[in-house]
Amino acid sequence: MVTLAGSLVTLLLVPAIPFVQLQSAKGKEVSLGEAIRAGFSKFWRFYGLAFCTALFVLGGLLLFIVPGLFMIKRYMLAPYYLYDRDLKVREAMQASAEDSRKVPGALWGLLGVQLGISLLGAVPILALVSALLSVLYYCAPAIRYFEIKDGLSKH
Repeated sequence: MVTLAGSLVTLLLVPAIPFVQLQSAKGKEVSLGEAIRAGFSKFWRFYGLAFCTALFVLGGLLLFIVPGLFMIKRYMLAPYYLYDRDLKVREAMQASAEDSRKVPGALWGLLGVQLGISLLGAVPILALVSALLSVLYYCAPAIRYFEIKDGLSKH
C-alpha cells in the first residue's frame, strides 16, 4: 500500500521537475505549490513527451545502440522547450531536435558528464559521490537549455 501511494505521489510530482529546474537555472525560488501547479498544467503533455521520447530512444537503441544515443542527445532538452515555450509534444520534440543539430558538442558534453556520474554510481564505494554529483549537476540541463537558447538567438 505504501509503495502504491509513493508511486502515485511520484507520478504527480515528476512533471514539476523541468519547471523547477528552469526556474532554478534563472536563479528564482519556487514554492512547492507553484511547482505542483506548473506540473499539473503540463501533466498530459509531459507524459506524452516522455512516452514519445522513450519510443524514439528505445527504437534507436534497438538499432545497434548508437542511433539511440543520437536520439537521447536530440530530445534530452525537449521538456524544457515544452515548459519554457509552452509547446505541444511534437513541437517541443522538433525544436529540441533542430537546436541539437546546431550545437551538438554542447549536448554531447552534457550527456557525457551525466553518463560519467551514473557510472560512478555503479561502483558501491563511489555511490555516495555519484549521488552528490547528481545533486550538484541537477540544473545543468536547464542551464544548457538557456545557453543554447540565448546563443542561437544572438546569431
